Amino acid sequence: MLRLSDQLREIYPHQGRALCWDSFRRTRDGERLQPWTTTGDLRLGACSEDGSDVRPLRAGHDLYGSCHLLAMDAYESGILTEKDTGGIAFHWGDTKTALHVIDMINNREGFGKILGEGALRAAKAVGRGTEKLVPHVRGLEDISCDPRIVTGFSLGYAMSTRGSDHLKNMSCLEFPPAVQTYPDLVEQVLGKELFQKFMENFPSELKDLTTKPKLCKWSEEDKGISDLLGVCCFPNAWWYSLRPADLTELFNLATGQNYTEEEMMRCAERTVAIERAHWNREGSGRQDDIHPDRYFEYPVQDGPWKGTVLNRGEWELAQSEYYRLHGWEVETGFLSQEKLKELGLETVANDLEGPRKELKARLKSKKEAKS
Repeated sequence: MLRLSDQLREIYPHQGRALCWDSFRRTRDGERLQPWTTTGDLRLGACSEDGSDVRPLRAGHDLYGSCHLLAMDAYESGILTEKDTGGIAFHWGDTKTALHVIDMINNREGFGKILGEGALRAAKAVGRGTEKLVPHVRGLEDISCDPRIVTGFSLGYAMSTRGSDHLKNMSCLEFPPAVQTYPDLVEQVLGKELFQKFMENFPSELKDLTTKPKLCKWSEEDKGISDLLGVCCFPNAWWYSLRPADLTELFNLATGQNYTEEEMMRCAERTVAIERAHWNREGSGRQDDIHPDRYFEYPVQDGPWKGTVLNRGEWELAQSEYYRLHGWEVETGFLSQEKLKELGLETVANDLEGPRKELKARLKSKKEAKS
């Protein structure tokens, strides 16, 4: 007897190809969707209808799928062998093995002990070039949106202050439903000229990086307001039924304050700056706001976006524009002294001077070595 999800997939074959709203799987309580979509519930079939087999999430794993995908990729590429994995053959779509490996990770048994460290650490432990297979930014693995195709999310992943994280920069205004429903908001965010360019190429515009720096900056501040208020981000950062002006009005009504929309956006911008300063203090800047080389070199293999890769030159231009919009240093990706003082963060500005000089010295030395 077919399970409900299989019956639905037969009736609606066009559904279930993307694992966000198109997935037929449901869980009984509040697990986050994205960590599971890296495994692919419809591809792997490891999630039961009542949610009882959502084992990695129940066990406290996050982004388990990236670990298993790494193992499958490395195994089928010939990097890993059964000698490395303790006799386990990792193949795409092998549900039985996937569930067994989840239990191995839970108990830190055999190869599960290595995978339990997360995809990047596991790749470093294996070696042999496996690190190149890990889709991540600053050690945090990507979720389900392919950075080669959805370039607003792609830029957002790379600029996120938490590593590859869509919840820091939800650039959902680039998606067709949002554009078709709220063209006025897209035009407000991008400005008339960029909006015209956006609509001329829509929906193939998804992979055009030109409009994404403005979209990303606005999105991270829009999302930042809901974070600061402690409310769910979906009404304003996904559905856009609430906008920054609405959240500002609700905040003022609840607290008796008199904030303007611009002041609320500035509060969110200040939050982004403080979080970014933590990375800058550790010497991390533009050089780490990047995806692995495989996204620039290895094209999408099938589907409507077949052959698509990230263009490195276009990516660097988008990076630079993103920094300019923020008022940061384009060369280093560091917060500028002027912007920090403008935001009232003079203490932070003083803390970054040493790391800024060290990074510039390293960049200069690297440039001289090349010449």
